[in-house]
Amino acid sequence: MSDETEKSDDSVTEDAIAEAEADVAEAQIEVEAAEVALKEAEAALEKATEDRLRMEQRVEMARQALAMAEQALEQSRAECAARFAAVSQSVDVATGRLTSAQQALNAYLATNPSAAQFHSWLQWNPAQHGAPITPDILRDRMNLSAEQLRLLQDYLYDRNPAYRGLVDKYRGEWATAKGDAERNIVARKTRIHLSGEFGEQMARHALAPLGGRIETQGRTLVGDNGRYTKTDLLVTDLRVPVILGRGEGMGAPVDGSMAFEVKCGKADYLYSQKGHMGMALR
Repeated sequence: MSDETEKSDDSVTEDAIAEAEADVAEAQIEVEAAEVALKEAEAALEKATEDRLRMEQRVEMARQALAMAEQALEQSRAECAARFAAVSQSVDVATGRLTSAQQALNAYLATNPSAAQFHSWLQWNPAQHGAPITPDILRDRMNLSAEQLRLLQDYLYDRNPAYRGLVDKYRGEWATAKGDAERNIVARKTRIHLSGEFGEQMARHALAPLGGRIETQGRTLVGDNGRYTKTDLLVTDLRVPVILGRGEGMGAPVDGSMAFEVKCGKADYLYSQKGHMGMALR
């Protein structure tokens, strides 16, 4: 074999070795990349497995929560049904009692004209009158018979805790009073305070049906200087027009208002209070 042939064979061998080494190096790089990718895939698989386990736990917790919610819902429905039944029964019982009470009241009123008149006085509806309210009507509303005054006294004592407390206070003072002097003091306080409260309550119940709302101890504007005065009664949102006399300011329209001062006493006292009495209309 010639020298040239040998050199050619050596060159081919070296090229093959270099190419093989390059392939091995490339293969190693690919192996290393595959190992990295494998580790990443294993890590991702581990994370996915953990996520799946956590999701399975959450699903189980959600199922338990759903079961608890369904159980609570059934309990709530059962409790609501029981309470509704109890309320319905109470309503039926109350309706029966109210019906019986109404029948008893109607029977009582049918046999007691004074009580019937007082009940009619309490339930007065001026809107059914169909005409303006005149001074004669107001006068009649404020003038009760002795029997009706007694019924109003009983009504206030039963229905008005503040009034009942005032009456009981003076009853207690009267019961513990020693001698005529102390009884006279109690009687005087009763005439001053209790009669005033009774008169104001009578006016309140007599006039309240005129409007949609009534206030006590309200403030009413006096003049153009911004001054106010306290009024015993203020009836607002009038349902019917009210006529008190002739001339300007002697009437109040529908949706208007009326302010009242209530005074109780003998003639000399009433005359002394004349400047503070009357009705302020607007």
